[in-house]
Amino acid sequence: MLIGQQLKQFRLDANYSQQTLAEQINVSRQVISKWETDKSAPDLNTLVVLAKLYNVSLNTLLGVETVTKPNSFFCPI
Repeated sequence: MLIGQQLKQFRLDANYSQQTLAEQINVSRQVISKWETDKSAPDLNTLVVLAKLYNVSLNTLLGVETVTKPNSFFCPI
């Protein structure tokens, strides 16, 4: 899933309109639209604000899966 789709889904799940979210984080509604259509992307500080607003981690907000690997050592041949 692209970041724009991810951001839109979190906004909808929180029952925010684009305008309401824009007012919450001090950007324009047009900026929210551009993010959601992947024409631009929020900066890191804004992503942190959005993650806090939605009460999720940045990984969750961005749809990044974290994989825990068992300890393994690289042994060159």
